[in-house]
Amino acid sequence: MKRSLPMLGAKKIAIDGQKQIILDGHGLDGHGLRYSGEDLTLTGFTIENWGGAGILLTAGHAEISDSEIRGNLRGLMGFGTGFLYLHDSVISDNRRSGVWLENAYYPAVYESTIENNGASGVYFGPGCQFGMADENVIRSNRDFGVAISPQSKWIEVRGNSMKGNGQLGIDFALDLMTPNVADDSARPVPNAPVITSATYDPVAKKTIIFGHVDLRKPADVGYYGPLVDVYSSAALDAHGIAQGEQMLNYRADYGNSVAVNFHTGDFTYIHNGDLTGRYVSATYKGCHFDGAEAAPPIL
Repeated sequence: MKRSLPMLGAKKIAIDGQKQIILDGHGLDGHGLRYSGEDLTLTGFTIENWGGAGILLTAGHAEISDSEIRGNLRGLMGFGTGFLYLHDSVISDNRRSGVWLENAYYPAVYESTIENNGASGVYFGPGCQFGMADENVIRSNRDFGVAISPQSKWIEVRGNSMKGNGQLGIDFALDLMTPNVADDSARPVPNAPVITSATYDPVAKKTIIFGHVDLRKPADVGYYGPLVDVYSSAALDAHGIAQGEQMLNYRADYGNSVAVNFHTGDFTYIHNGDLTGRYVSATYKGCHFDGAEAAPPIL
């Protein structure tokens, strides 16, 4: 293409590219597809090689699926969106972040591959609320797998396969590793669960995993149901953290999380199989939408 497309502003647009439509910017200094209306449904597109964002959303609801967004400045940028659903897509090889969101309400990034981007895989910026990045493959991004601004709130990160990201897999508050504290109820970042032991029983052919998290109910929430997800990884990142290559407690629509003893903070998970030689780590979720970073793992 020789010029950027005009801003699309129709109230409702639905386009199925059927894997036939390629918007190739050939390095043009502009955004690939821009939308400012109320309801966009986009599927089956390839959007690549733009000097700006592959997709720029400035309002409204959008569902983007079965698409490839690659080789742009950023893959998808969203400002002030509500109920953005990005799924079953490949977001790769963008020069900055794969997904970059600010003031987004209920944004969901799920079941996608997000890799080889030049900053973070997914960035939830200031003003984002009730967001989620779940069940993605997030690997080999230069900075964080998922980065979350301290000015965002209630962001859930669960069930992803992460490895090879240059910093942490998950970074809440953009401060690298957030230390655990005695009382985490007044801060936006929950304490991270700590694996205390992981032992293989050769007779039962099971690995018994014990862990602990110092938890407190946040003062500004009603529902509070602490849950832990357990992961195994083959390697550590630059900060000595296992980013979580494989979720061990298969989500089963998240009804199969590891329950935490609310009074003691202890939890137990029994894995069918031998995890010898792999790093075991965990993340924690206390409310409908929140989550913790991973603490140092156990081998």
